[in-house]
Amino acid sequence: MIKTFLAVFLFFFVLCGDAGKAVAKENDALQEYKKIVQNIKDNPKQAIEELKKIKDVNDSAAVEYLILVSIYDVKQKNTSDFKETATRLHEKIVPKYETVVAENSFYSGYQSEYLSRVKDDYMKCYQSLPCLIEIGGYVFSKFFDIWGNRSGDALHVPWSVIVPCPTAQKLHLTAIMDEAWGGHGAEAISLSNCESYPEFDFPDGVNEYKNFINGELEIRTKGSIRFVYYALHRYQDMLARYDPDFELKEQEEEYLKNVMQALPLESWAMESYPNYKEFERIINHGIGFEKAVEKLTGHYIRVFNAEPEKARRYARYVMTPWAGKSDPVDKDTLRYKILSGVPAEEIKTWIENQKQQGEAFKEPATPHVPDPVLMTSIHRPDVLKVLLEFCSGKKCPDGFHVNGKNVFGKTALMYAAQHGFTDSVKILLDAGADINAQTDEGTKYDGYCWAETCIVNGKRTALMYAVAEGHLDLAKYLIKRGADISVKDSQGMDVHDYLSGKAPLLGNFKPSPMETEAWDGTLLQYYKERKHENKNLTPEQAKEFEAFLKKYEKTESGDK
Repeated sequence: MIKTFLAVFLFFFVLCGDAGKAVAKENDALQEYKKIVQNIKDNPKQAIEELKKIKDVNDSAAVEYLILVSIYDVKQKNTSDFKETATRLHEKIVPKYETVVAENSFYSGYQSEYLSRVKDDYMKCYQSLPCLIEIGGYVFSKFFDIWGNRSGDALHVPWSVIVPCPTAQKLHLTAIMDEAWGGHGAEAISLSNCESYPEFDFPDGVNEYKNFINGELEIRTKGSIRFVYYALHRYQDMLARYDPDFELKEQEEEYLKNVMQALPLESWAMESYPNYKEFERIINHGIGFEKAVEKLTGHYIRVFNAEPEKARRYARYVMTPWAGKSDPVDKDTLRYKILSGVPAEEIKTWIENQKQQGEAFKEPATPHVPDPVLMTSIHRPDVLKVLLEFCSGKKCPDGFHVNGKNVFGKTALMYAAQHGFTDSVKILLDAGADINAQTDEGTKYDGYCWAETCIVNGKRTALMYAVAEGHLDLAKYLIKRGADISVKDSQGMDVHDYLSGKAPLLGNFKPSPMETEAWDGTLLQYYKERKHENKNLTPEQAKEFEAFLKKYEKTESGDK
């Protein structure tokens, strides 16, 4: 009995030892494989010889070996060694798929992808370089490793086959996009070693601006689809660097029709002064959008021998994120002239000409409902006067009225107070602006968006906006002109709460084009849980303004 037990124990001990040695051998082979592929650029034929030594131990090495042989030693594709290696891989992958698909149907998509490529003659696929690269990069890589062995449907490729850059570019296989059927396994798989070639690096400033604008105009989504967007972004970035397609596809051409005629966010910028301010910040960052496009165009002409016009179109396509695409803006509109800085006298003459011709004022196309045109001039007191004078004593055209409101119920006076334009505040009040007008109340709870608008604490006044933004001298001026200190917003908060930061700094707003998911009320909860402070003020400024408020609150009427 004891002898039997010892024999069994010894058998399992040896078995475990052999298994451990096998795992160690596989790990060593993987590390060796990584070293080999790093040197393919310098000596591909040596890489073939080194891969041949480990291809029977490591599947990555086996696929890589077949690829390099197909590029640099084509005659070997008909040798028994090539065919035996291909057969071993095929006979391993087919049952592997059957096993994982039985456990999780998600993998059936990858099984179908492989079978659709090899069809009834797998050797034909393995001996065709494009087909071999695709199954090597897309199919086999899925079994190199899986997050935590198996984490839902999430797949990860820690190592992939490497196709020498010239071949990858010639076959347009520098990278492969795996959308994972919209799931969070989506990824972009790099197939080439083009990153080893410095001539493909973008010119100075282009990469910095590209990273900036992509970060600023990133498409934000919830759920698994965000992985698809991230993967698609990385995939397109690799193609833009190493495999640019100057003959854009039909859907890309449609996208480009607008992109070529408008700057990113340009039509969105026409909605309001704050939008235009943000648009200018993004467009003029670093070397600026137009300069980045110009430098990238030259890069494509120099490195890829592209035709100048095609290079320019593709450069503009590359530098414009999807979330930043914009419809062309009609520049012969009052709104555009105001926001783009056309001189006040020229605007006045243009308005008079429109009036004499009896023409209505055209409006540029915008993604959301734009603010009344008067509000777009709060940063330009000279233009504001022109618009108010045109409106005075006659029926006002749409958008010119001093107390006109936007989709939130916000007025030009509130905007001017929020952004600290004291001269404009004075002009608006003298023209009859309602100093105690309030924004819309919102929905049953604030911090909610609907119909492309968002309300965070409704029923705000110009005074509340001025205090929240730290424009205390302007706030004092409003109080002296008759602003009611006792008014409360939709959450029961007054000017003291805006001074302390208890009331949210963020006012009513429109979600940017980058926001593809509606807000869900979590914003207000964030403000309720955070430390209350107004970061636009120093403690000394807040204390001094509190004393100023008490002076007015002690009397029934206030010395206004």
